[in-house]
Order: sequence, then structure tokens, then C-alpha cells
Amino acid sequence: KEELKPVARLALVTSLCFCSFATLPLLLHLHHPERALNIVFTPSASSAMAGFGFIYSLYMLVLIVEVWLEFRPEIVERAGSVTGPTRHIYRALALGVREISPRALAIDRWLIHALALAGIPIACVLHGYVGFLFGAVKANPWWSTALMPVIFLASAIVSGMGALILLYLFLSWRRGTPPDVNCVRALTRYLWLFLV
Repeated sequence: KEELKPVARLALVTSLCFCSFATLPLLLHLHHPERALNIVFTPSASSAMAGFGFIYSLYMLVLIVEVWLEFRPEIVERAGSVTGPTRHIYRALALGVREISPRALAIDRWLIHALALAGIPIACVLHGYVGFLFGAVKANPWWSTALMPVIFLASAIVSGMGALILLYLFLSWRRGTPPDVNCVRALTRYLWLFLV
């Protein structure tokens, strides 16, 4: 969507940031959060929590690669222009890939598009699966419903879009640039649609 281009990169970075901290409330709720590493080191295919870990890891990998590809031209440019210790950081982030020719950028665009198409169903499965996990908890009668995957997916879309709108407006205000009216209008239209 052309009207959503002003927030495309912001949405990608915001998604990575929020997803990076998605497990933090669950870990803080546990009395021994270090036990969560047992899922990583001794995964079980029959464990519902391990299944969440597999889906979560796959989605994080897709997001990290997508963000890297999106910002690769800037990373490569800064790896060659910045001096000092920061240069080594940018060179490490470039992963040894220094080519930013039109052909390489076209391949990056294609990969970003393919990862975005793959990321949407993975994100839906991830949020639906979290809803499934909470719906399977019999201790809380309000959560014990088959609608929890749908509720979690819809609430993830609504809260994510709401946060993105607020973040975009705040960053526009902070930079002193007016926000793109068509972009904000499209985001609020989609937010209203998913809210209903």
C-alpha cells in the first residue's frame, strides 16, 4: 500500500522491538524464570510451550533478517564512511556483504517481499498459538474458551496498529515534520476495521 510507506520501516522495527520483549511478562510471572531455558536446551515436540518457542524463534528470525535487509544499504554505507570503533560495529553488522549495486538492492527487495509474505502467516500462527495456550488454562474460567486464539490475534493487530499510530505521530512531532495525513487516515481506517 502506497499510503502506508511512511510507516513501513517504523512498523518493522517496532515489530522487532515488541516481539523481543513479548516473553518478558511470562518470564517475570514465573518464580524461576531461568527454567525457561530448559525449553531451549531440551525441547520436546509434544510440549505446547516448546511449540510456542519454535514458532516464536522462527518469527524472530524472519524479523531480524527482514530488518537487516531493509537497513543493509545504510549499514554498508556507514561501514565505509564512519571512523573509530563505530566503524567496526557497522562492519560486523554488514556481515561481510558490502555490495549495494542495483542488482543486489533488487535481490534485497525481493527477499524483503518474500519474508513479509511469509511473516504474516507466521505472526498469525504465533498470536493464535499464544491464545491457544491461554485458552487451555483451566484455572482461569474467563480464559478457558476456544475463542482465545481469535481474541489474541485481533488484540495483537489492534494494539500493534494503535501503538504504531502513536509512535509515528510522536516521532513526527519530535522531528518537527508534519505526519502524512493519508498514512494516518489509512492506519486509523484499518485500526477501526479490526477493532470492530
